[in-house]
Parts: sequence; C-alpha cells; structure tokens
Amino acid sequence: AWAVKSDLLGERIPMAPLFYMPALFIGSLLTMVAGHHGGSLTHGDGYLTQYTPEPFRSLAGIPAREEQLTEIKPIADINQAIVYKDIVQPILNTRCVQCHSATKQKGDLRMDSFDRLLKGGENGPALVVGKSADSQMLKRCLLPLEDDNHMPPKGKTQLTEQQIALLSWWIDQGAPTDKKVAELQVTDQLKPALASLTTGGA
Repeated sequence: AWAVKSDLLGERIPMAPLFYMPALFIGSLLTMVAGHHGGSLTHGDGYLTQYTPEPFRSLAGIPAREEQLTEIKPIADINQAIVYKDIVQPILNTRCVQCHSATKQKGDLRMDSFDRLLKGGENGPALVVGKSADSQMLKRCLLPLEDDNHMPPKGKTQLTEQQIALLSWWIDQGAPTDKKVAELQVTDQLKPALASLTTGGA
C-alpha cells in the first residue's frame, strides 16, 4: 500500500494509485489473521471467546463456560481419599485446567483427565508413570518463574510446595487412579502435605 502510494511508483506507473485501497485492505486482513493465530499460539484456542458472557454465548453458538475451581475442598478422612480423584485432580483443576481443557488447549495439552495426561501434547506425555523427575508437568513447575516454559505462567496462581510434593508422590507411586491414600506408601515428609488437605490448606 505504501509502495503504490509513494512517488517512486505513483509517478512511474499511472495506474499505481488505484491499487492503494485493495492493497490496504489485503494488508489489514492479513495482519488480523496473523494476529489471531499469534494470539492462539500464546493464549490457546478460543482466547477471544472464553470470557464472552451469556446470553451472547448462546446467540453465537458458543458452548457454556465451564466453572473454574479456585480452591480445594477439605477432605474429611484423608486415609480413605482416592488419591487421583480427591487429591490430584482437584490440584490440576485449580492450577492447570484453565489453560489445558476442552475449551482451551495450550500446547495441544489437556489435563482434565488421566488419559489425556498420558497422551500429552506437543512435548509428549505430561507425566511418566513412576518417574516424577522425568514428568513434564512437574519439571515445568520447578523451572524459575521468569522462564518462558515455567508453568503455571507468571501472573497465574502458582502451585505450592505441598501440592508439588503431593503430585510427585502420586507419580512415584505409579500414578494410580483407583487407590486410596491408605493403600500407598506415605513417608514422614509427606504427612504434613496430606494433613493440610483436611483443612483445605494445600
């Protein structure tokens, strides 16, 4: 658009100014498309519509927003708690699922079910059963906060040391989906983290 409007082409090619508006329109359209794809890479698919309120969601045919959990409910009997359902998934729901779910899949990763954790995303499985040190979901949590690969991103609510300890313990114990706390080996170091779950402090 600048070229056809400039003296360089405008004086040499009589019809050049006629291409100004088409060039400006095409340039603007390409900028919008590139910006949208850039936003999707950075913020995940659906970032433009994730905060759309009702009734506009229904009118536009956008699925209803999933309720995002911000706190973990206390567990009455920690020994009888199902480790994955009662401990692990609530931690993921409050810290990870907002960016890794059906409505938003940063890095092609979903963390709203065990099968999807194993499937992983662009960088492979989110967890390696029995090896928390090799599991991406924990390795990224332990990166410096300023690191671009740190998760959750800077500005988001971070996992606590107790939550990281609980996730590491679960993975090292074989990442079971059906076992209770009482059925797994619990070290003295982990007991304070488990005890905090009875008051909702993890």
